[in-house]
Amino acid sequence: MGLAGTIMVAAGLAIPSVAVGHPSVYQATPNTASGTPPTLSAGATRYAISQHGYTRVLDESNGATTNGVLNFMKIPSAWRNAAGRTKAEWFAEAATGLQVHATCQGVAQLDEDAILAWQGADPFYAYIPWQKTASGLDDLANTDPAEKGGLDDWLSVIQTETGVDLAAAPDVAAACTNLGGTYVAADNTRTQGSSFASGDIAAAVDPLQILIGDLELEVTGLDGQVTALEADLAEAEQALAEMVDRPMVAMLSTSAFPLGVGSVMVSGAFDSQVSVTVEVSEQVRKRLKLASRTIGQATASTGATGAAMLVPKAVNQSVSAKLRGKRTPVTVRATLGDGTWQKGATVTG
Repeated sequence: MGLAGTIMVAAGLAIPSVAVGHPSVYQATPNTASGTPPTLSAGATRYAISQHGYTRVLDESNGATTNGVLNFMKIPSAWRNAAGRTKAEWFAEAATGLQVHATCQGVAQLDEDAILAWQGADPFYAYIPWQKTASGLDDLANTDPAEKGGLDDWLSVIQTETGVDLAAAPDVAAACTNLGGTYVAADNTRTQGSSFASGDIAAAVDPLQILIGDLELEVTGLDGQVTALEADLAEAEQALAEMVDRPMVAMLSTSAFPLGVGSVMVSGAFDSQVSVTVEVSEQVRKRLKLASRTIGQATASTGATGAAMLVPKAVNQSVSAKLRGKRTPVTVRATLGDGTWQKGATVTG
């Protein structure tokens, strides 16, 4: 098989470790086409949650559009850690419509105190799950009893607060209804395999580093094998380079935003320059008496993770003044190498 083949098999068996982190949530509404000739209409809202370099994409399918996963892009650490800040303020400011678990709505015991009892002082779910299994997003059973947020923790909190042993319940939906609540299924997962950052790469690199360490011990005093091992390693590095050559993917955080607030997440080639522009139509440019159709821009590098988040800012103060108090239709365009992406949006003044 050779070293390269061994590395490929080991990478496929890698399991990412669980650790507490702060997710970012991106939201978009794709169009659907129907009829003859086809016409466009808005489809189901789609969420992408980025956590530890992995991205899971879900469709808005359960009808619950509030009290979901917290979007930590909306609550920076300086704000959320300010003296006197409450977790209720976290939830009010950053909760999205994304639920990666089933929930039991309308049960008084499953309030903010129960949510915090499950997750501890650093929550990022604005609900407590109502299911027997983990979703895989930092909610697996904890090996350290002092840590909060795992499957065992929420089952324990539910039993303490409601008296329901959910793990033993034959029908979790009925168990919710019996408490006077409304059972709400999780939003549908579209894909768990896509990545905007370094998760997939880490899953491949970690087994490689372990194998390299083992091989270095084995070749001590065996100089005759060094040349063959170096050739295998070069083959493995080439295979790894081919694995991480990804196409450009982009997503706008919100369809309406002030310049300097809305962000564009772009992933693709590593260590590559990416640029984002915000442009108005020629008609709008003339009406607002702007010097250029480009009113906002940002540049960044995808770096070692192959991803960047760009926040376009106004090109000058004159543009900011002319946009103040207005809702201006724009086109947001991202360029990465030979790849381009664009999306219609609204800039609010």
